[in-house]
Amino acid sequence: MSNAINMIVENGVFYYGTFDTSNIDTFLAGLTDTQKLGLGKDSIKFNASPKLHDYDFAGKGDRKVKGMEGLAWEIKASGTCIDFNDKVLGASLLEKDSSNASTKFDVFKPLSDIKTELYKDLLIVGKEKGKTDPVAILIKNTYNNNGVSLEMKDKENAGVSLEFEGHYDMTDLDDAPFRIFKPKDLA
Repeated sequence: MSNAINMIVENGVFYYGTFDTSNIDTFLAGLTDTQKLGLGKDSIKFNASPKLHDYDFAGKGDRKVKGMEGLAWEIKASGTCIDFNDKVLGASLLEKDSSNASTKFDVFKPLSDIKTELYKDLLIVGKEKGKTDPVAILIKNTYNNNGVSLEMKDKENAGVSLEFEGHYDMTDLDDAPFRIFKPKDLA
């Protein structure tokens, strides 16, 4: 039995898009800069909370009955990204204005509708102390529901506040929209 404490010690990196996890042993090595959302500032918080609800039926009354509970997961991740780029703005429900004629500036405008193709996957990658393979958390079907919240402080790196919430896919309501990829403990 090992007494080692496992912890993520390096800043996490946000990736956003579509990820092929069919080969778990190699998918992280295939990440590209076009999928990179940015580097996390300070800390990134991930929370997956089970939400239980009782099924009601005649005769149950106020009793808890074994096997008569449903389970859904509430999945959230938040943090501050020090990158302020097109991908961050796109994940924040903004789109580049195609009618913009400026040669110096891109103009981003807020979306008025959330279409299903706007839901992308968020991948958070960090390092576990003493391990060579990274730890990764995949949150499916998400976007930055915090909009654009940018804080600029004197003598500090500016950062965009991000908050993502996983959404179930209507085609498979039994598949909770997150996965955790942790390197195996080798004896």
